[in-house]
Amino acid sequence: MGNWKAIEPRKGKGWELYDLSKDITEQENVADRHSEILDRMKRFAQMAHQPVHEGTYSDQSLNQEDREAKYGDTKRPARRAGRVESLPREGLIPGENLKVARVSSEAKGNGKLAACALDGDPRTHWHTRFQGKVAAHPHELVVDLGRDREILGVRYLARQDGGWNGAVAKCEFYVGDSLNQTDKLVAKTTFKKTRAAQQVDWKPVHGRFVRLRILSEVNGGPWASIAELGVIGK
Repeated sequence: MGNWKAIEPRKGKGWELYDLSKDITEQENVADRHSEILDRMKRFAQMAHQPVHEGTYSDQSLNQEDREAKYGDTKRPARRAGRVESLPREGLIPGENLKVARVSSEAKGNGKLAACALDGDPRTHWHTRFQGKVAAHPHELVVDLGRDREILGVRYLARQDGGWNGAVAKCEFYVGDSLNQTDKLVAKTTFKKTRAAQQVDWKPVHGRFVRLRILSEVNGGPWASIAELGVIGK
C-alpha cells in the first residue's frame, strides 16, 4: 500500500508499521499513530497469505538490488540502542504494593497494558487504545496503594522506546480513600518533553488511591502513555 510497510516480527507480539517515504531504514514504528492504515494492511496480509514451501532462490540478484536500494548496502543496519532512563526509587512506596485499580483504556492488542506503568521496567509502557476507535482525552489511571498511606507526590517517566506518542503534558492528580471517591485535587502540572524522570510534589495527604487525569499529550495527539509511575509516600 503506497509507501507503507507493516510487519509482525513475532507471532502474537503485535504489528509494526513504517512510512518508507520518510523512514526508509525502518527506525520508527508508527503503528500507534496510524491505526486505520495498519488495520487495512493486516486485512490485506491475511487475504494474500500463502503457506510457506521449502525452496531456494534461483536468482538472488533482485533480492540484493532491493537491499542496496533500501539500505545503501546488502545488509540491514543495526538499530541504535538508545539510552534508557530509569525512575529513582528513593522515597517511593515499594512497587509490589501498588496495583492498577482502574484505567480508562489500554492497548491490549500489543500488550501496552496499564500494569506496565507499575512494573518497574522502563522498557515497557502503558498506552491508551489506538486501534479501532481511538480513545481521546481525558485519560485516567487509578493506582491502589494497598492501604491508607501518607502521600507526598509522584514521579513520572515517559516512554523510552524512541516514540513520543502519548507522552503526558497537562495532567491532574487526585487522592481518595476509596475507588469511587478520588476527588481531592492535590496537584496540577504540565510535564516536559523529556525522557528523564520528572517529579510532582504536594503537601502531605492521606489516602489509599491516587488518580491521574491526563488532559493533553506533548505533541497534541489524542493518546496517553507512561513507562513508569511511582508514588512518593510512607
